[in-house]
Amino acid sequence: MPYSRNCQSEVKEIQLAVAAMASTLAEMVSKHDPRFKCTLLHIGSVSEGTKVRYPDEFDFTFCLDVMSDASYPEYKEEETMTQIAVALPYSTRNKTISEAFIGIEPEEEVTSIAGYAYLHSSDKIISNLLSEWAGDDDLLSSCQMNYLFSKLLTKVMFVSSFPKDERLIIKEVTIHPEVLLQWRGSRFKDLQISVDIVPAVRLPSWPPTVNKDSILLTKDMLLLPSIAVPKMTSGENEDLWRCSMVLHEIAIFRNMLPKIRNSYIVSKILVHSHVCPQVNFGGNEEMKEYYGHLKGLSEEDLEEIYMYESIESLIPSYLLKMAFFQAVEKRALTNGINSVYYQLTDKSKQMFDTQKCFASSYGPAEAMYHPEHSSDVDIPLVCELFSILENGLLNRFVPSSLNPKQNVLNARLLSGDSEKVHKYISSHFDGNCYYYDGTCIQETRQKDASYDVWILVRPSGEIVSECCSCVHSFSERHKDRYTQACTDVECKWDKPKKKSNPMEADEIDIRRATSTELKTTPMSKNYKPASNIEHRGIEKDMYRVLQLTLLKGWCLSLDNYKLK
Repeated sequence: MPYSRNCQSEVKEIQLAVAAMASTLAEMVSKHDPRFKCTLLHIGSVSEGTKVRYPDEFDFTFCLDVMSDASYPEYKEEETMTQIAVALPYSTRNKTISEAFIGIEPEEEVTSIAGYAYLHSSDKIISNLLSEWAGDDDLLSSCQMNYLFSKLLTKVMFVSSFPKDERLIIKEVTIHPEVLLQWRGSRFKDLQISVDIVPAVRLPSWPPTVNKDSILLTKDMLLLPSIAVPKMTSGENEDLWRCSMVLHEIAIFRNMLPKIRNSYIVSKILVHSHVCPQVNFGGNEEMKEYYGHLKGLSEEDLEEIYMYESIESLIPSYLLKMAFFQAVEKRALTNGINSVYYQLTDKSKQMFDTQKCFASSYGPAEAMYHPEHSSDVDIPLVCELFSILENGLLNRFVPSSLNPKQNVLNARLLSGDSEKVHKYISSHFDGNCYYYDGTCIQETRQKDASYDVWILVRPSGEIVSECCSCVHSFSERHKDRYTQACTDVECKWDKPKKKSNPMEADEIDIRRATSTELKTTPMSKNYKPASNIEHRGIEKDMYRVLQLTLLKGWCLSLDNYKLK
């Protein structure tokens, strides 16, 4: 992760606090509604030991025990599903929806449904209990499951009896379902945390399309079940459930050598928005026209506007993971399984004890994971990963590692963005870059832990990217969206948006009550003479006045003297 090492203790505190909250939530959900009795599973990048950046995303699965025992899958024999769709344009120009669709031709969308299944209720008694989301044919809807499960989470989490952690504040529960939290600690003072909680059903058998002969699947992993999660296809079919091999993926990562696992972490960092620059692929004329309509821009102004896209938003981490598994499997087939895994005969170095962990039904995902720190990286494996990804994008098909018939490219990549990503990867991830790293110490805090700094540069001197592990480097405030690297052109973030107008002292109004009229101040510019009089005339008048005054005073003194 990019934070400095003096934050590691608080990172563990966050992980323990979030895990404790999820464990308590699973217990209270089981008590509140027996139909949702569940087993808590730790999944996602934190459980794999591959989390990058801040500890702000966590993933858990609530495997529903009652529903698992009372349902059975119907696997789809078809590998793809074709749907007819019409895309609404960005700008409707004050048209109604029916008017906006005039002239737009419907298009066919091909969705990969290999690895998806329908779930049916197998028990009539349970069917009555599940009638809220089961249809007349006892078909369980994945969309309805998400809706009811998120309502249940909201009801349980916001009751007064739910245990509270003063550092962890519950903000919201969304319909995904997703729990939004806020952490208030000593290092991370205002960290927004997203926790994905996915309901799942344990399947009685693996999907028929799964490759059970993969060299990465050890004998112990073959005992783990497959689960079905309510994740809709790219065509948004509300009844299909996705068959997931996430338990096996967790076991694979935890059994990997640190340098092998770090290769996947490096690939995630290379496409991260703080490392990978924003890219202008061209096109997007319709989006630019809509933007100009909203902002009231002329055609000349639009010519100077460029639409930049984030590579991170185009390449999901799951896509990288599947390419990574293919690269690891290729390495294991070439050099042997011990070139990617811990020595399986050395029980002291195995990441899990098979007799203890696999005595339960879900394997190592039932426990938290704290990987050992290591900085070793297998660079050739990283290059192989992007080579596999490049070929997959070119062919518009990236297979799942354990389900070769399933295409993991999402609808956005299938609709044309795969060409953009392929173009970028083929031109940037060609191995013609050098990575330099080091450490630095703050001048004002020389006793604190050092920060990690690095730079990615080409032999020509072109700086591809750079970064530092300090807090300011990863803030969203100084983010230059218009250049490839911050040293290419003059930065624009610190230019003031408003011009300052200096004022004179008497023009500054510091009154509390500003409704009354402002008094005139004794400044030279406020002096306005009544008339223009010559100085010589004023002197003559003053002389006459003085003469008369002296004369009257002498006469008065004389009269007083005579009276005496």
